[in-house]
Amino acid sequence: MLLLFFALSGGGLLLWAAYHLYQLHRASRKSGTFCGRTASPGDCGHCEADCGPPTDTPVEQKINFFRHQGINTQTIEQQLQLLLHQTDEDHIHISVFGEISSGKSSLINLLLKDEKQQTAVTGGTTRSVRVFQWQESGSIAPQSIYLLDYPGHNDAAEPDEAEQALIEQGLLWSHVIIYVCTGDLSQSEITALKPLIQSGRPVLVALNKSDQYALQQIQQLQNQILSKLEALKTPFSQDICLAVISCGGSQDIKKVRASGEVEYQTIQRRPQLDALFAQLTGILQNYTPAALHKLRQQAVYHSLHLEIERLNEHYQQQQITGIISRIQQQVYDERLNHHPDSADDEQKAYLSQTANALCLQLAEHFDTRIKHTQLQRYTQNILDLTYQHSHYLLSLVHQVLQSLPQTQKNTDGSVLYPALYVMMLDFTGHLAAQQLRSSNRDFSPAAALVEQAFRQRSDQEWMESLRLFLHGLNS
Repeated sequence: MLLLFFALSGGGLLLWAAYHLYQLHRASRKSGTFCGRTASPGDCGHCEADCGPPTDTPVEQKINFFRHQGINTQTIEQQLQLLLHQTDEDHIHISVFGEISSGKSSLINLLLKDEKQQTAVTGGTTRSVRVFQWQESGSIAPQSIYLLDYPGHNDAAEPDEAEQALIEQGLLWSHVIIYVCTGDLSQSEITALKPLIQSGRPVLVALNKSDQYALQQIQQLQNQILSKLEALKTPFSQDICLAVISCGGSQDIKKVRASGEVEYQTIQRRPQLDALFAQLTGILQNYTPAALHKLRQQAVYHSLHLEIERLNEHYQQQQITGIISRIQQQVYDERLNHHPDSADDEQKAYLSQTANALCLQLAEHFDTRIKHTQLQRYTQNILDLTYQHSHYLLSLVHQVLQSLPQTQKNTDGSVLYPALYVMMLDFTGHLAAQQLRSSNRDFSPAAALVEQAFRQRSDQEWMESLRLFLHGLNS
């Protein structure tokens, strides 16, 4: 239904998206980040990346690459499709968010003046996005305005996966965001508001049910809410406004007569939306439709960049894990029937050679060269630490093996040391990858750095690396 609101563009957005993806591809092998808010086409103003003409690199090529690696690309494909439908400047989309029972659906019903859209008595009745054309918005703006009613999120500390997906969807469609609350912002409301405020769209926070507070309480709440909103702002954020409103509704009043008789009456509270209309009018006067569309496009570009960055990180982790796992498997198989001896020179030489091979494979993956002396020093530092703390590490191996019944029969030593080497190689590989992925690609083998990383690794991290490997053997 939403796609009917937009007209297809001629492909310029696709080229711009392709260009930004190309820039991300150039930087993905480094630690640079991208900025989604451009000052003007050709000049980002917030990052050092060149913002020249688009390249001929197709967006689909990047998406297909990740898809062929078994990575879920659904989100970025949806964002890309959205870019092709975001050029209609005759419509403004206002998305309304809020916790369950905050009164956001009642607010939308009042704005629509549609008596058929009644809010149920129980909270949480809106479980899908509802879209309405605001017919009575002429006093707010001359353009057609669509109201998007998003499901209320619960009061948990963090939104669940479905709620987070709906918030992200709302960020893609919105020109302006209204967030409805009923008091001082809770942690869950702050969590939900953070991506909305940092999305680069104007945000209007509506403090509902104000008729339940005294004037002094309202002033105190305003100060508290504004302070928390200010803390969420970033340079990418746009205007943040606060409106004190009441959506009215019914209220039961208890009266006790002089005779002692108790009487209950239901009264209707009068809606008070003047502050919201004033703030919304101000927003739509400060931002032209073209400016709102540009902000939305920039926000989607930014989201697109972040998603590509996330997919690239996922892909890099897959590659690193695969390289490490192959070396671990080789060592485990070759050492499984080898008589363990912690002081055996041949054993140490074998491990040193294997650790060197692991680092060289990682360096090849990152297209980086490592000096032989640096590599020898790095792996020797790790081997020294491994043997110095072998009793500690072997105790962790014992704990893991005891939690896996299928390996308990081999606790005589035929599994202990191969498992120890698996943990050592996991540490060696991930620390090397971290160094190779640093901004200057400086592979630092300093003993102090290795020892610090070794000591900072928790028991759980050591054991989890072994559990994952053994689980792979048995799956």
